[in-house]
Amino acid sequence: MFMKYSVFHTDEHLLKEAYHGPSLPTAWEAELKQGDWYRIFLPYELNGLQLSLADGLEVLIETASLQGSLGWRVNLGAGAAYFAGSMLPDTAHKVYASQGALVAGSGAIKGKVAYSGSDWLISGSWPFCTGALSATAFTFNAKLPSGSVKTFVLRPEQVEVIKEWKYFALKATQTYTVRASSSLVPESMSFVIDGACHFPDYALYRLGFEPFARFCMAASVIGLTFCVARHAGYFHDQRHVSDESWLTASRELFDIATVFRDFLLSEANAVYGRYYTDDALQQLVKNISVHITKVEQQSIRLFQQGGMEACNEDILFHQALRDLWLALRHFLLKA
Repeated sequence: MFMKYSVFHTDEHLLKEAYHGPSLPTAWEAELKQGDWYRIFLPYELNGLQLSLADGLEVLIETASLQGSLGWRVNLGAGAAYFAGSMLPDTAHKVYASQGALVAGSGAIKGKVAYSGSDWLISGSWPFCTGALSATAFTFNAKLPSGSVKTFVLRPEQVEVIKEWKYFALKATQTYTVRASSSLVPESMSFVIDGACHFPDYALYRLGFEPFARFCMAASVIGLTFCVARHAGYFHDQRHVSDESWLTASRELFDIATVFRDFLLSEANAVYGRYYTDDALQQLVKNISVHITKVEQQSIRLFQQGGMEACNEDILFHQALRDLWLALRHFLLKA
């Protein structure tokens, strides 16, 4: 498996553009649409790369290590391909098969639905939809009158994107609230996550969505940590800080990320193609939490040693650190 990461040129000007948002640099946006970055977890039958879990996680790590919002966009865009396994094959082809297909959505269960003839009538608003301005389809969870939960696929023209992001980092992720008002959705454009798998030849879809999502979030955090460690080195070289203890702290953060990466990829190789039991998932969550705590504590120590310049919003180290700290707040990274 070979991905050409050099297409995302990372000179300082482009990096600052990405860190300050609200969109990634034009050339990066074009590459995300034209390349296979969102197709790493799609089966061959849907024109995907059908990567193993470990190989796909490496892509998430590498892109996040280049720049936070870039990595987050790839994580959430590629991760949404997992839903193809639960869709009817014809539906999955409609949603994913075309070049540039990108599914955005939210894990929240907030919508209201009612049955209207042969269609579902869905209304509601869903927060934290990454890639909302680039999406070719949206997936939203809603509770049926029976109390069960179903996921619905909506077209971009059926929704309104509320372009507001109040958070202090990951500013170019196009993460917005999306609203639907009495949108008609055919039964064929709905599915149950982790329902019947319609692409059994792709072993990834046997894993279960929650462990898959936790693997992906952890991979992004590892990449974001490498990104912070790299910019910490530049921070030292530019003489914003000359204390050698800074370099030591930077190396320690890099080493923590390396150990975390080795654990995650080893676990991904070990479980590929198997369904995660509840006990195994609980252990995975605990193990990830241990690594997350080390990342957070060491990144705080590094920031504390950076002095006044570490608080300068124009410094790449500062922006990379913000991305990492915001990502660490994600609920899928908590025990």
